[in-house]
Amino acid sequence: MHASFKQLTSGCLLAFLVCPAWSQFTASDFLGAWHGDYSWETNGGGATFTTLTFHENGQYNESSLNVYGTLHPNTNMWEYNASTNWIRLYWVSHIYNGQPSYTEANYFVLGCTETSLELVYVNEYGQAPAAGRFVLSREETSGVVAWCGAAREASVLASFNVHGQRINPQTPGVLHVQHMSDGTVRKRFVLQN
Repeated sequence: MHASFKQLTSGCLLAFLVCPAWSQFTASDFLGAWHGDYSWETNGGGATFTTLTFHENGQYNESSLNVYGTLHPNTNMWEYNASTNWIRLYWVSHIYNGQPSYTEANYFVLGCTETSLELVYVNEYGQAPAAGRFVLSREETSGVVAWCGAAREASVLASFNVHGQRINPQTPGVLHVQHMSDGTVRKRFVLQN
């Protein structure tokens, strides 16, 4: 059997040489809503706040629309491949003679815990974080976390409006999406200074 480097790295045909065992994750580890930043360095670079939600029925939503098809509603699907440690996001990009054509984006899972998730884009050469990276966390409602055995109030690191634009954490009269020092994200409405 002859395999190219691309086949080895993308499919992990020789998993014991190229890829470690990824059995520590299952698709259920990713279910739910994740909030944070999607960034890229290519094509001028940029970053935007997003919410990436994985549903049990195999569908997903991504609020910044960086990896989300909008032409054909309810066709955005996801799947996790444990042998490659990739999350595949795909959607119907167009329909020709009644047959759907799909666009896809693969993301390598750099890390996943109960409260944080980091994904990097995968192209034909391997991981390409400059082309796309998610740094996300699950929403936490209390704002209080255990820190070295003691409870400590989390502080606001950054505050964004609903459009993903960074705003002053004291700006009154708007809904704030706050990134906290404990890695969580919370939503707050600030009434006055």
